[in-house]
Amino acid sequence: MQEANKMGFGSNCGCEYGGYGYGASAPSYGGGGFVLIVVLFILLIIVGASWHHSGKRIITSEKEVQILKNLKALILNCSLKPSNEKSNTDALLQDFIDVFEKKQVETETIRVVDYNISFGVDDDMGNGDEWPVIANKIEHADILLVGTPIWLGEKSSVAKMVMERISGSGSKTNASGQPIYYNKVAGAVVTGNEDGAKHAARDILFSLGHYGFSLPPNPLSYWVGEAGPGASYIEAEGYKNKFTKNNAHVASNNLVHLAVILANNPIPTEGNVLD
Repeated sequence: MQEANKMGFGSNCGCEYGGYGYGASAPSYGGGGFVLIVVLFILLIIVGASWHHSGKRIITSEKEVQILKNLKALILNCSLKPSNEKSNTDALLQDFIDVFEKKQVETETIRVVDYNISFGVDDDMGNGDEWPVIANKIEHADILLVGTPIWLGEKSSVAKMVMERISGSGSKTNASGQPIYYNKVAGAVVTGNEDGAKHAARDILFSLGHYGFSLPPNPLSYWVGEAGPGASYIEAEGYKNKFTKNNAHVASNNLVHLAVILANNPIPTEGNVLD
């Protein structure tokens, strides 16, 4: 019993093998045991804090910081309105721009209708076609974001034309011999005061993925008003919609995350180099 007391345990044992039987007194801890408990408690607090903050990604690599500074995002607003008119799609795209700029991603927005773009599926349709200017910007961008309003439940005619023209560079290759759009990421933004957001986004995102762009998880943010004529995004204060804002926050961050991943680890060339 004296040995047991030296170890810090009480002497009253109620079972044959040293366990605590009925009527047995609870164990009492000596000074050493108390210190051990305190240490374990502190460790649990530290581990718990680590788990709690595990979702907050901290950039520690100098290389990754440099990659972020070198990333370029190109935003194509496929509104039917020229840039001298207010665009509801522009208003939602601003949520993405805010995140890109916060992460030091160089960002450029183009109102597509400001350019003289010909119909067709070639790189350059000639006769003053200005698509090559935009195509060159796409080829030098790491992130492509396509925004469109909804018309009759569909993406705009401008967005349709952009998808057709992007396909014109499908035979081009990057320095590794892969399709030109490999290692680039893409997303979509849709606004409208009637149904059709997911239909429009589906068409855009499928087309971009088919052309070789990589899509991160949740690459879309959209807003739609009530069915029929009514207020659009700005007038209806769509920026207050938590669902839309959350999707914009997630999509914009995921676009950057995937762009950094592909910059560090490009898609291997095995099996996908064009002849």
